[in-house]
Amino acid sequence: GMILELFLLVGLMGALFSVVSRRDNSTIIHFSEKPVELNIRHPDGSISTESLRNLVEQKCPTLRAKFSSLWWLFNGHAHTLMAALGDFSTVDRVRYNRQLIRLLDGGTLGLDFAPADSSKLAVDTPIIVVLHGLTGGSYESYVRSILAPACNSVQEGGLGYRAVVVNFRGCAGVPITSPQLYSAGHTGDIRQALVYISQLYPRAPLLGLGFSLGANILTRYIAEEGELCRLSSGCALACPWDLAKNNDGLNSTYIGRFYSRAMGQNLVNLVRRNLDGLAKSPDHMIAKHTH
Repeated sequence: GMILELFLLVGLMGALFSVVSRRDNSTIIHFSEKPVELNIRHPDGSISTESLRNLVEQKCPTLRAKFSSLWWLFNGHAHTLMAALGDFSTVDRVRYNRQLIRLLDGGTLGLDFAPADSSKLAVDTPIIVVLHGLTGGSYESYVRSILAPACNSVQEGGLGYRAVVVNFRGCAGVPITSPQLYSAGHTGDIRQALVYISQLYPRAPLLGLGFSLGANILTRYIAEEGELCRLSSGCALACPWDLAKNNDGLNSTYIGRFYSRAMGQNLVNLVRRNLDGLAKSPDHMIAKHTH
């Protein structure tokens, strides 16, 4: 009820706002004064050098195109609600092959590989390594919207890439097998996942892609590893760069507090789904409160 009321309120505000406001919908793009130089491998095997700025401007022309949304989806809040309430199960379908890996502390990660049958792909085919958002997983529409075209064959108009979504502890059906719950407070899980993936495909470049909280984990992993980073590139989408300031911002407005409650409830649901696994450790606070 509360979500529907908020959605209707946002829609009404959007209708009024679209009438009285004419906004510039151009994208603002920032580049470093000295963009990094990249080695570009061409289909014929030759290699050339190009700046990241030139590469992005050439390969992503839509970044500079104007975006016009439906009148009732007039801002990011409305888009967020639509993504949460809409049914996108029939759009951007992706079939995965799941592998569960056991971590050093006994925890478990679920690695969902796409396409499900990649036996015909070359051993050096690039692999997109996806880190999902808070309590999300490979099933999320925002993940599939990128992996569907990326993993389609070149003949089908895709990139012909491999991809693997790292489903964190307790997320997307991954079992809890240790006292440690999914946490953005450390990067050990993604570090171990990348070791495993790089051993499976030692000749394939790994391309990091993080969404929201997953983007925060991705950028911290890259910074912590430095020259030892196993990723050839990293892309952070909707990254909460400063978690403390983001939390303060959420709690300073009504809509922010609504988001905070919704995300908090998602975490509560995650814990509830994994009570049995967490309660197996006698020293865990969950076990102490359930016995």
